[in-house]
Amino acid sequence: MAFNRNNLNLGNQFSHAAEVARGEARESNNRSRPYYKIPSGMKAHKWTAKEERFNILLAKNNATDSDITGYKFYKAVPIHELPNLADPKHPHRYPCLKILGKPCPCCERKDQLDDGSKGGENWARIKPFIPKDRVLYYFNPEGTSDILVHECAAKQTGESAFPQRLMAQATAMGNGGLPLSFAAPTADGSIIKVNTAKNSYEGNEYYAPSAVNFFPRKELPADELYDRCVPWNEILNFGTYEEMERVMNGGEPDDFGDTNQNERTEEQKQAEFERACEESVPRNNGFKASEQPQNSDNGFRTSPEQSAPRGFTTSPAGGQPVQRDFPSEPVNSQAGGCPNGLKFGSDFESSRKCCNCNAYEACRNARRNGN
Repeated sequence: MAFNRNNLNLGNQFSHAAEVARGEARESNNRSRPYYKIPSGMKAHKWTAKEERFNILLAKNNATDSDITGYKFYKAVPIHELPNLADPKHPHRYPCLKILGKPCPCCERKDQLDDGSKGGENWARIKPFIPKDRVLYYFNPEGTSDILVHECAAKQTGESAFPQRLMAQATAMGNGGLPLSFAAPTADGSIIKVNTAKNSYEGNEYYAPSAVNFFPRKELPADELYDRCVPWNEILNFGTYEEMERVMNGGEPDDFGDTNQNERTEEQKQAEFERACEESVPRNNGFKASEQPQNSDNGFRTSPEQSAPRGFTTSPAGGQPVQRDFPSEPVNSQAGGCPNGLKFGSDFESSRKCCNCNAYEACRNARRNGN
């Protein structure tokens, strides 16, 4: 059977977005406590397959920090990984309280157990209380006003170690043995270019830096970007001595910290869900079914779908899919109706509330049966 571009059934375009939302919900059920918070208006950064070019921004060091140097382009954080009985693979993480010049229960326990030996049964008891060093950076992708928070291990091995690659290249390109001042907010600063390669650890694949280089900036980062960089200690999610001691002994944390995910309202989450749904629909180029499709820029021939996917209407101008209003009129949630006030069966997977709804299966069956 020949492939017919003009007669395609695209199925329910909400399915993928809803499945992703359900996966995020399942993941959040077994969360671990993070040791830092992403400031409002920023996002977390992860390496991808593409080349990246960015500025590294400076942030203020707090007066409570033992290393008082004004502004720094990174924050080294010793963290304690404490037991998470609900999800043992993802421990709760706490910045060491010594950063603030306060007593730390984990360090005290380590000192109590430490007899000066490395190895054997006693060393296995000591090791969990030794803090692990992590590093935080503020990245500003070139030509944007975005700020991304990058987090990684400070002591990495192999060629994928970003902190080591960064400083090794800065030293190689510096003068008189001094590293290049790539993070300077002046003309002396540089754009960092990072190329990545696929790597794997314990069967999990990820992208990691394969090369780091520096290039002159076309323009200096705006002052506003530096103003937005929250002082380092203020993005750290410190716990109290009592909380850390409780979690260290198998208890639960007070909370999981305020991340940028928690700051979003339900309305914002619904708007993001709807936007993801809209973006998942292939764009209609405005052709009628009887018209010949034109060549696209990538060399493929494109054609419209005969009907807009469910959940969207087609606007008169240009035939672009337009998100319909959510939710539709409320209905009685009794007698098998929607508990969230949507139209049972008809509005199936039209809201992120559908992802964890107790009536999900019944609503889906009603949709399939045309009820």
